[in-house]
Amino acid sequence: MFMVQSFVRVASPACRNITQVRGVTRRASVVSGRSKVHIPFAEKLAHGLIIAGGICFIPIWVLTHLRDYQAPKQ
Repeated sequence: MFMVQSFVRVASPACRNITQVRGVTRRASVVSGRSKVHIPFAEKLAHGLIIAGGICFIPIWVLTHLRDYQAPKQ
């Protein structure tokens, strides 16, 4: 029991100091509304296609090269 109390006594100020370090944002707000920088639809479409292609590339590669992953016939 005394070990737990001493640990809490030592750890409490250490944790408090970590959260008070500059550079750590404790309070932040999000403002809803239109963005300040307009991103063209073509750029959104291009990025979406690149992301979708990147996600689908590996499963498509595996399915097209399925014969290479199977055990050789003996």
